[in-house]
Amino acid sequence: MELGMEYLLFFVFSFVALFFFRKLAKRFYPNNASGITVYPNEGENQQRYTIEAKIESDNSDGINNVKIFCYDMTMLFKGHGHNVKFSFHDSRLSDGIDEKHKAEIFKVVNELFNGTDYQYIATVNQNQLNEVKSILTEQEYEEKKKKNTI
Repeated sequence: MELGMEYLLFFVFSFVALFFFRKLAKRFYPNNASGITVYPNEGENQQRYTIEAKIESDNSDGINNVKIFCYDMTMLFKGHGHNVKFSFHDSRLSDGIDEKHKAEIFKVVNELFNGTDYQYIATVNQNQLNEVKSILTEQEYEEKKKKNTI
C-alpha cells in the first residue's frame, strides 16, 4: 500500500476512534476535556504509532479507570487490524470510581454489547454490585443482570 494512502486510512480510523472515545467519556464526565492523541512513532522500535488517551484530571484513580474503560471499548469497537471480539476487566477497574459512574459502566456495556457477537467479561465484587444496585432502579438492575450473566 502506498505510504500516503496508509496515512490517510490511519487518519480516518483515528478520527472515528477519537469521536467514539469522546462520546463515551462525556457520558461519565461531561465537563471534562477528553480525547485521544495519535502520532507516528519513528523511533527504532516495533510501534508504528504512539497513542495517548486523556480525560482531564485523570490523575485520580476513578477518572483514570474510566479512561481505561473508554479506551478499551474504543479499541474493541472502533479499532482495526484485529479480530478480538471481547474485553475483560477485573474488579480493580471499579476501584475509585463512584457509584454513579459504576452504574453508567453497566449501562454502557449493556448498550454496546447486547445484540452483537462481542462479549464483555468482568469480575465484580458483591460490594460493587450493591453500589450499582443503589443507583439503578430495581427493574434496570435485574434486567441488566439477567441479560448479561451467564
